[in-house]
Amino acid sequence: MTLHSAYRTLRALSVRTKPAVLAALILLCAVPSVAGHHSFVVEYDINRPLTMAGVVSKFEWANPHAYLSVDVADEGGTTTWIFQLASPNVLERGGWTRLTLGVGDRITLQGYGGFAISTRGVVTSVTLPDGRALVAGPGPARPDTASGT
Repeated sequence: MTLHSAYRTLRALSVRTKPAVLAALILLCAVPSVAGHHSFVVEYDINRPLTMAGVVSKFEWANPHAYLSVDVADEGGTTTWIFQLASPNVLERGGWTRLTLGVGDRITLQGYGGFAISTRGVVTSVTLPDGRALVAGPGPARPDTASGT
């Protein structure tokens, strides 16, 4: 269907039908943007705060979110956790660069665990090997970090 034939078809619609067709087209255009957005509380459990130390095994600086893989020692050996961070744009405004973390860096992080996968979470702050603490993502303020301590 060409643009000209689509225009002719739209002009041929009755006065009552045009608003309904226009509304349907607007809704169809809006669906991909609505479906692409997700909420923090849908994926992450605010009742499952995490504080853990580990070794960076991977740091992905990518849109729409950066990702961090951390090897954490536990009673069974080592478990790799995967954490979501904010977007690179937001991280940069908070003092991050794509070189802030490297494989092998020992870090301490705070965040929240995921609902669906027990070794997935979101990071709210990271303490770097040099002792600096950087904000890493969204989430409600943690009582133990709200005062800046």
